[in-house]
Amino acid sequence: MAISLSDQSGFTYIIRRTRLPVLLGSSRKSDIRLVDESVNGLHCMIDRTGGSWTVRDLVTKSGTYLNGARIMEAVLMAGDQLTLGRTSLRIHIDRPSPPRKRDVPSRVKGFLRSSG
Repeated sequence: MAISLSDQSGFTYIIRRTRLPVLLGSSRKSDIRLVDESVNGLHCMIDRTGGSWTVRDLVTKSGTYLNGARIMEAVLMAGDQLTLGRTSLRIHIDRPSPPRKRDVPSRVKGFLRSSG
């Protein structure tokens, strides 16, 4: 399962479960570096908690906004808009394909049918 963030210019950042948590900010130390002087060096963190993608503000002056509301921590949903400084990111969540059902042998009068 992955989450992707698309900015205003159409650039897409992809976050996979294998590289968590992910730090967003303007610093070279950020996992996703945003070239925006209104974004703090380490601005927010995206992680996976209890089956949900979450974002947490790292105590920034300018704040982290989700769908226009300032947040400290929130669950991310597909279609949400995450705003850091003047940078807006649209959230896309890729869902894994559902597991295939196993072939279950036919039952005849409560017993498994033999194959030979």
